Formats: sequence, structure tokens, C-alpha cells
Amino acid sequence: MSKAILSRIGRLEAMASAKKGPRPLHWIVAHSQEEADAKQAALVASGTVSEDDNFIYRIITGVPRSQEGVA
Repeated sequence: MSKAILSRIGRLEAMASAKKGPRPLHWIVAHSQEEADAKQAALVASGTVSEDDNFIYRIITGVPRSQEGVA
């Protein structure tokens, strides 16, 4: 992640904690937005995390490959 993005996240977290107190930060790694949303919903439903916690999604996608020359 770039330094600019991490800096922006830090500023947003500081503003959020000033308003409602510090909230835990959770990273969710998934292959699609829908999968990440489902993982977050499952964590909230299980009581492991709060809906008000901060979440960062990391979406992993494959790089499309050309089919030329493939038998």
C-alpha cells in the first residue's frame, strides 16, 4: 500500500477516534467485494467484532492471461 494511502487512513482513523473513541481495525482479504462483505457480516454476526469497528478490505484478483498459443 502506498504511503499516501496509509497516511490518509491514519488521518481518517484519528478523526473517527476523536468522535467515538478508538475502534479496532480489522483486515479482510478476499477475492471479491461480495466475499469481503460476507466475511465481515459473518464476523459481526458471530460477535467476534463490532459493526462499528474499522475494516480494510484487500481484494485479490487474478491477472487475465491471453489464450493465444494455448492448445
